[in-house]
Amino acid sequence: MREFVLLQPTRLSEVVDILHDKGQGARPLGGGTDLVMGVMRDQLIGSGMPYPEQLVDLMGVAELAGVRRVGNDCVIGAATTLVDVVEHPEVARYWPLLVEAAASVATPEIRVVG
Repeated sequence: MREFVLLQPTRLSEVVDILHDKGQGARPLGGGTDLVMGVMRDQLIGSGMPYPEQLVDLMGVAELAGVRRVGNDCVIGAATTLVDVVEHPEVARYWPLLVEAAASVATPEIRVVG
């Protein structure tokens, strides 16, 4: 796997600036499992996923974390873990299938971090 730069902004404005300035060379990283696996697959069999020069870690951006209800909608931030979704009382009450789906994704260790 080739090297890349990991950027760890702490404010949403930083994320926006980085992604704007770097264009296609930067990829946002929430949990990251799909992105990392896609890049690895591209390295092995050439699926066409562009290899990022920079990864922008979203998990340290508080503005992107959490679950909230807005009217009849469930808004889930990009830095929200699957465990946060599973354990959120309003998600359990209004969107029980979402809780079931989030609880079935990945291993418990992955659900805690992404």
